[in-house]
Amino acid sequence: MNQIHLIKGLKLNNKGLLVKDESNSWVQIYKRQGTLDGACAVYVLVMNLLYLGILCDKDMDIYEKIDKRTKKGKFLAHLLENQGLIRSGYRYTSLETEINSYIRDYVIAKRIYYKNITKIIEQIDLCLVNDIPAMISVCFPEGGSHALLAIAKETDSRGNITKLFCIDPSIDGVSFSYWNCIIDISSSYKQEYPFWYVTEKDKSKIRLDDIIRIEKNK
Repeated sequence: MNQIHLIKGLKLNNKGLLVKDESNSWVQIYKRQGTLDGACAVYVLVMNLLYLGILCDKDMDIYEKIDKRTKKGKFLAHLLENQGLIRSGYRYTSLETEINSYIRDYVIAKRIYYKNITKIIEQIDLCLVNDIPAMISVCFPEGGSHALLAIAKETDSRGNITKLFCIDPSIDGVSFSYWNCIIDISSSYKQEYPFWYVTEKDKSKIRLDDIIRIEKNK
């Protein structure tokens, strides 16, 4: 029988998918692309930092003045003001460097990439079993890439991962589910784009690219 493992710390109720933020308040983790910045990676990062309790929900209020005296404030200003509308995406190599440069007192980010897809899946699995969201990147056959936050996995009776369940900032959140996107990785890894990206309105063949693992700096 297949089993689903969901990372700890998430709560789903009539208010949506919630997580405790820096102020210890239950807030919606989902951020829809277009409300903060143009790059999907920024949204995935913000949701990740909310999950870790590094940000408050009010930090994402575009009408709130960012306190640039703090390291966290300087980082938010860099993402949301200095960088502006990022239309061409945000490379995970750059994001890893900037996270560790600005907010290393709070978290440590590690970008992980292998040409061997099995190793990438193993690293995503390692995040999820330790209740750490994984920022994953998927690439499409027609070109372009997209950032997602993996929060759960499905395994078969032999323990092999068959699906990744993700929060996708490019589409609406689902009020009755923990995720709004599925990555089906049950097929053979031999093709260049072996997996399926599936949402309520779209589906496409994809391949997994690099990931970012973010943990609190204890």
